[in-house]
Amino acid sequence: MDTKQLINALSRLFVEEAVRIVFWHDPEREFADFVNGHPFLNFGDENITIICADQVGSFEIKIRLELEEPGSKFLIYSPTEEPDFDEDWLLDIRLYSRSFRADRASMLLDELGLDTLQLRDHLVTRCKFFDNKDRLAKLKALAQPEDLELDLDRKMMAVLCRSSQANYFDIVQRLFQSWTDTESAKNIDLSEPPAVWGDLVKYDLEDPFWNLADIHFGFRQETPSLRNLLIHLLITDLAHGLQENLPGAYDHFVLPQTGRHNAVVCIAQWRDSASKGLGYDLISEWIENELEIEAQLVGVDLEHLLDCDTFSVIEKLILRQLRDRVLDTSNIPDPAGIREVAAKRRDGHWANAVQGDHSRIPRQAYRSAYNAMEIASEYQALQKEYDHEYVAERACDLYSQYTARLYRFDQLYRRFCEACDEAEKQGWDLLKKLRDWVEQDYSQGFLKNLSVAWGSFVDPGGTVNLLSTWKLEGVDNQYQFFKNHIQPRLSLGDHRKVFVIISDALRFEAAEELMRELNGKYRYEAKLSSMLGVLPSYTSLGMASLLPHQELAYNDKADALVDGKPTGSTLQRQAILESVGGIVCKADDLLEMKKAEGRVYVENAKVIYIYHNSIDIVGESKESQTFAAVRQAICELSDLVRHLINNFNANHVLVTADHGFLFTESAPEETEKSPIKHAPSGAIKTKKRYVLGKDLGVQEAAWHG
Repeated sequence: MDTKQLINALSRLFVEEAVRIVFWHDPEREFADFVNGHPFLNFGDENITIICADQVGSFEIKIRLELEEPGSKFLIYSPTEEPDFDEDWLLDIRLYSRSFRADRASMLLDELGLDTLQLRDHLVTRCKFFDNKDRLAKLKALAQPEDLELDLDRKMMAVLCRSSQANYFDIVQRLFQSWTDTESAKNIDLSEPPAVWGDLVKYDLEDPFWNLADIHFGFRQETPSLRNLLIHLLITDLAHGLQENLPGAYDHFVLPQTGRHNAVVCIAQWRDSASKGLGYDLISEWIENELEIEAQLVGVDLEHLLDCDTFSVIEKLILRQLRDRVLDTSNIPDPAGIREVAAKRRDGHWANAVQGDHSRIPRQAYRSAYNAMEIASEYQALQKEYDHEYVAERACDLYSQYTARLYRFDQLYRRFCEACDEAEKQGWDLLKKLRDWVEQDYSQGFLKNLSVAWGSFVDPGGTVNLLSTWKLEGVDNQYQFFKNHIQPRLSLGDHRKVFVIISDALRFEAAEELMRELNGKYRYEAKLSSMLGVLPSYTSLGMASLLPHQELAYNDKADALVDGKPTGSTLQRQAILESVGGIVCKADDLLEMKKAEGRVYVENAKVIYIYHNSIDIVGESKESQTFAAVRQAICELSDLVRHLINNFNANHVLVTADHGFLFTESAPEETEKSPIKHAPSGAIKTKKRYVLGKDLGVQEAAWHG
């Protein structure tokens, strides 16, 4: 030890710890010359007197320390070993003072702040560890005065493994985790220990590590390895989840009873860690494949798997059984039971949203698969409630049934298909049977039977010809929108503003979900009502019907007119709205405006019509993505409403649509189509769904009015 280290060590004792008397024994006489040349030590304002015990009698030292200079500080230096108690004349003083040694182990003991002198020999055996100042500094931050040999070894392991917690579980987790630290963890090889294990071996910490493994987990082997420890911990965790159903092939991997609780806690901490969870995923997958976990667990019942999170393949096993349960209970649906299982697993490790996706761990797909099964079971219960019997005496009664309850068929079908699409991005055929069942029931059950029921009111040859009036008792027509929903608001005062968002093809069931989104997420007071849409139901006529007007009509080209004015373009609608103090803009343009800019833009307007188009623009070009477009629209409209309220001081926002849509994933069969072979001579506009014109006559393949 050099003189600087010596001075620093003595300074800590006398200055930082305010010790008055220090006994220094130097049997090797390494520092005799230093002491003889320094009768005093000065540490700032502190003056320390050095007394050589081999030159001054013990009685004289005692008188000086306790009677003559009781307030002074002394360093008592002896070039001998510390005397036995029964021969020590200064024992009473020594007991309330401090001892000091200048050999390396003693200095380390002092620098680490350790109270146990017996650790000196242990520090000598770990001398290689202390050759690095950075390691020493990190250990010093972890060491506690009462630490013993195994405590110190554990904290040395923590330093090497970069564990700030210095508990054994974290050390084990970080050792396992280090297998994933190379080449993006693409080629994990657990047959070779990770590099950091070599550091533990290099600094003689291998035996203490296995000693702690025995103490904490009851893991004891003649030739232990990290791989074997990992397998024992994972299988013990699996056994805990399965209770009494662990396959016999794995019995010898289960740790003794005394270590099982610690094993389960250690694995759970690793698995649930935000920083180390991905490492768990990759390493457990390696063990899962090596031990052929899927093949061993394939016969275990669903209920026994529900508390298991050890391996990702368990998620697939549960999903298969849950799918079969949904299909098997189609006649006696159990949505509450399916919902309970799905919710439990979505909160578990492999399907939760917190951990995030990885190319090999498709959490979003797992969540979507559970969502699909939960929705399918809800659909079954709804189907059982009606059994495809949609009977009403009046058209308005059937209309009310739809807006009160039947819309759920459309909503559940859409959400089911959406969830299946997300899950099947993995190339799974897991949901195929369930998807086929829902598709068949929705298209051939719900839609067909509802069409027959509604058709009985629309068919001109029926007992009720709704097409002759196109009105329902107690229901607003779409062309009454401005009169019934905007004009009353404007009449309340000059400073009233109404924001109207028109979302192209936003159908009723999607609007209902948007309402729940607004009320739940932002705590707004959103309400839902409906209107009877115009016929034919298409964009230009629907958009025209929402404008202020006295009369709707067609010109000779079948263009929709409002009070004789064209309505096809944004500028033309703007001109019509100017008469009531209104303006027109696109949703995207409005969202790009900063708060001050936006408020200036709407400052003098009473009515702001905002056009939003996410669904129809996709449905026209990419029909297969229709339901994804609905999801996008709900999110965008939610954000748009929030933006208007927060940045434009809007307190009254209406969200409506020009028309809705009907969509099934299966294409209509030929028998479901009603083709008109020859367009009538009076036709002006001919589309797949409708024909417009004058004096069209009667066509058996089409309803008319």
